[in-house]
Amino acid sequence: MRSSTTSFLALLALPVCVAAGEAPASLDGLPGYKLLRPGLAVGGVPAAAALPEIAKSFRTVIDLRTDREEGVADERAALAAAGLRYVSVPLTSDSFSSADVDRVAAVLGEAQAAPVLLHCHSSNRVGGVMAVLSHREGQTLDAW
Repeated sequence: MRSSTTSFLALLALPVCVAAGEAPASLDGLPGYKLLRPGLAVGGVPAAAALPEIAKSFRTVIDLRTDREEGVADERAALAAAGLRYVSVPLTSDSFSSADVDRVAAVLGEAQAAPVLLHCHSSNRVGGVMAVLSHREGQTLDAW
């Protein structure tokens, strides 16, 4: 069994301890991690070593990767087993649509979902989704 799979499986025994709506200011092992606001953080694909901290710090994970990408099934199973809500909104540059953004926005709009981690592989897709959401909220590029 690969070590990343073993690490994912180790999450099965972790209790979920989530502070009400707060995401951590920093998180090692998650490239591009950024706390956008108290209940929302974004980033790239988490390293297996980061999963225990994710399980303790978040209530919901939204993954923008497709099922064909490496590690998706293992992450989904491990985080769900640890008690987190795992939401898959698979998108690619060819399939990206306003419906995808609507699905992310719906989850982000649920008070009980926070804190939320929104991620993909490199956080490029996250940037696209967040740009559309920010535009919908009337923010300009200067606000970024």
